[in-house]
Amino acid sequence: MSLKYSHIKCSKCGHELGTSEQACPKCGGPVQKVCGSCGFLSAVDKKYCDSCGTMLEFRPSVGPSISGRTVVFESIGDTVNSRSFTLPEVAPKAAPGPGPEQPRSGPASKEGEAPPSQGPRPSGPDEKTPASPSPRASGRSQKPAPASKRSSAKKLSIFSPKMLVFYLLLAVALVGLASLFLAPHIPRIKLLLTARRYLSALSGGDYDAAYKFLSASSRESCPFEDYVRNNREYDTRVGGWEFDAPEIFMHEERAAVIKYRLKEGTGTWKDDYISFVAEKGGWARPYIWNFFGPIDEAIEKGEFAQALSLARRLAETDPVDPRTSGYLCSAQFFMKKYEQAAVSCARTVEASRFYPVGFSPDEVFWYMFYHADSLRFLGRFREALDIYGALLVKKELTPKEQCPLHMGRADAFVRLGDHAAGKDAAETAQLYCLGGIDAVEAEKRLRFITGKALTEAVAYLKNSRPRDGGPTLEQARAAELSLMRARGIRLLPRDTWLAEHAGGPEYRVMMREELPAGRGRRPQIKNLHVFKVNLWTGAVTAEQPPPMEMK
Repeated sequence: MSLKYSHIKCSKCGHELGTSEQACPKCGGPVQKVCGSCGFLSAVDKKYCDSCGTMLEFRPSVGPSISGRTVVFESIGDTVNSRSFTLPEVAPKAAPGPGPEQPRSGPASKEGEAPPSQGPRPSGPDEKTPASPSPRASGRSQKPAPASKRSSAKKLSIFSPKMLVFYLLLAVALVGLASLFLAPHIPRIKLLLTARRYLSALSGGDYDAAYKFLSASSRESCPFEDYVRNNREYDTRVGGWEFDAPEIFMHEERAAVIKYRLKEGTGTWKDDYISFVAEKGGWARPYIWNFFGPIDEAIEKGEFAQALSLARRLAETDPVDPRTSGYLCSAQFFMKKYEQAAVSCARTVEASRFYPVGFSPDEVFWYMFYHADSLRFLGRFREALDIYGALLVKKELTPKEQCPLHMGRADAFVRLGDHAAGKDAAETAQLYCLGGIDAVEAEKRLRFITGKALTEAVAYLKNSRPRDGGPTLEQARAAELSLMRARGIRLLPRDTWLAEHAGGPEYRVMMREELPAGRGRRPQIKNLHVFKVNLWTGAVTAEQPPPMEMK
């Protein structure tokens, strides 16, 4: 097969050049070398075609120059080969000048010269069509191969500018997809990393590094020296500790809880929990140990306002730890802020179920009791009874726990009008309220509901005042008798206070007036006032007096 020479062509005006020039002499446009085998355009200085691999052999013109241009003459064989599809190919003469040594290929050339090899060529449509005209080395234009065939034969370099742009766009797309997939998980990943780094620093005794993980409010309320002292005391007490397997136990937008395995000294592994709060796009450790002592001390002294103030600061520092709401529950309950206490106590009990750290069963009992009692004082008796009932079966109760529990149940039953159940609960309470004010209160309540408090009912009515204030009923009657005496009435009436049991803790109390006998007049007795008194609730209501009795 003969060597198909390449030729040079202006990429702007299409003018074919006979010499290797850097610019078109006609229009000044850039020139390119056209592959004689496949028509692929390459740079002038290229030696091999990027598409088919053929050596880009260029045969310069040797003919006479016309008007400063070189005329390229083609041989008879090239002319015939370029215009015929039936005649065999005739190898062109070798170009002048030295060339690489090539093996003989195809029919022998004249004078025994071997035509230069075209080099390895990839199989393609051009090679499978023997009738295709071969490109000529003359200056005539060649019809380019179809786009689909030419593109399929191209070899695209993986490091070409186009491929680098493609790689860049692909990388951007992958990063975008990854960010969309990972975006919801990034806060959780940050949380786990922060927890592990904090626990590692703390367990390793690197308190300076651990302190930097504290939230801003924690560092403000707990100086570094106090933080180090508290942790060293703990390490000394347990003999060092280690952790393992941290995992997310609870995750919210602003707060989270990490569960991990803890081993203190030579003890066994157990579950422990630690809370974190969101801060400045990351997570920080709320440290609240420095609040516990002052709050406990304030509650023991009865300084509930101080305890509540400290508990609120603790809640601002760590809103997740159930000990925070626990202190709020206690302080609010003792300050009789029952609306707030009901919420705080309920939150404490609920949190203690999924965050079982910091509370003993006894402490959980009292938080539940404060919750029930708060509901009872708010008039939500059915809800209170449900919690009281749950406490009865929760654990083995001590007399100290049984006494207020049954007293609360008795009160809720009575206020709901179930006097029989209230009486049973009061009798049970008396069994456990063994000393002090508890025993006195239990005995009194049982006397109220069993109808044995007639004297207490009369005394309660005498000392009752109208809702709008003023003197007691006894004081008002004394003033009335004094006025009668001032008017000169000699025979003043005599008053008698009587009471009878009306059922449950309710009593009917009457103020009876007796007028002494006079001239031709028999003694007269009538009930001036009749009231129903509920000694349990302290309610007093007036009734219509019964008919006057005569003696």
